[in-house]
Amino acid sequence: MQIVEHDSFIVVGIPVRATWNELWQAVPTAWAQLRSRIDEIALRADDVLLDVSLEQDGGKYLQLVGARVSKAERVPEGMMAVEVPAQRYIHHRHTGSLPAIAEAFGAMYAWAEEQAVAAGSFKVDSGYPIEDGESADALPHDLFVGVLPETDWREVRV
Repeated sequence: MQIVEHDSFIVVGIPVRATWNELWQAVPTAWAQLRSRIDEIALRADDVLLDVSLEQDGGKYLQLVGARVSKAERVPEGMMAVEVPAQRYIHHRHTGSLPAIAEAFGAMYAWAEEQAVAAGSFKVDSGYPIEDGESADALPHDLFVGVLPETDWREVRV
């Protein structure tokens, strides 16, 4: 694990607002929607999808499952675009199974505590393929946890 500087980026995708217990059903539904509508997202930077944990407010989490784009020219109905400013992150490359990603994030927070690094709640999990299936476990995932003070993301209006 290491501290890295990451440039700003824009993500367009399906927002998920749910309680912790609801996320386990809501996020897979959002992934299915995203994959069925992926061609609606213009100017995709690559074919790697990501899950961005944007915030927690009043017991509800806001996550965005989507694709990185070079520019948000148009946001499809039911989707949102978010610009994440340049900031510092704890980075870890995860090469295990998808269910083990939660444990990897836990290890990142433990590492941050050991290193006296103030880890925030903003997280990015990048490494999901456009096609769902067994290949999802085969791809490495780049995991990022924001280092405090985090720079606020903003919704892009077009």
